[in-house]
Amino acid sequence: MLLIRVDAGFVAELTYGPDVAWLRNAHAAGGCTVLHRGVEHRIDRIDPYPAEAGRRAFGNPAALLLRLTRRRDFRLLHVARD
Repeated sequence: MLLIRVDAGFVAELTYGPDVAWLRNAHAAGGCTVLHRGVEHRIDRIDPYPAEAGRRAFGNPAALLLRLTRRRDFRLLHVARD
């Protein structure tokens, strides 16, 4: 999985597709925690994210590589606003 910080939280590229244990567990638990650059972020919602917007979130050259490798499974991980 690749992860990039965006205003609403994080965009995750699901390298192994949407049927992965961490995603199933996060949905079942109603959220999860992301450790990013030494800071824990509580995730309270995970939504599907459009493929083109997901690739764009990573910027170039990563977006180009994601397009060339036909990556299409992205999720928006919303950071909880406590």
